Amino acid sequence: MVLEAFTFDRLLASQVMIKQVVNIPISGFLLRENLIRCALKDENLSAPLIKFLLRVSYISQGAWGDLFFILAALVHKEPDLCQSSQLIDFIERDVVFSCNLLCKSYAELSQLPSTQRRSAIASGIERYATAVLPSQ
Repeated sequence: MVLEAFTFDRLLASQVMIKQVVNIPISGFLLRENLIRCALKDENLSAPLIKFLLRVSYISQGAWGDLFFILAALVHKEPDLCQSSQLIDFIERDVVFSCNLLCKSYAELSQLPSTQRRSAIASGIERYATAVLPSQ
């Protein structure tokens, strides 16, 4: 069921996602990390997975926020899975996630030059990537 969720191009209402998608408990952190790693290696799942992880981090109201920690750490530790620039591209296109990550309004973000916005996003990813994860 979790892997099926990664293939959705867009998310359904958060109530549907919470009821229909199984949230693996914290003790399964390595399992979640391995699932994300495997999906990133699959050309057909990689982009939908990243979109899913970004959206679910705010749609779940923080309940699945640790999934982005895992993604950021994997991109940091294993750049062959996903280049940092690719992740920045996805984040830059997801306005809600960008605003949350950078703690700025859409108006503030839209006024930043692209290089400054991308640099700020890269710094935000780095903060998540270097956070202590239970699997480390």
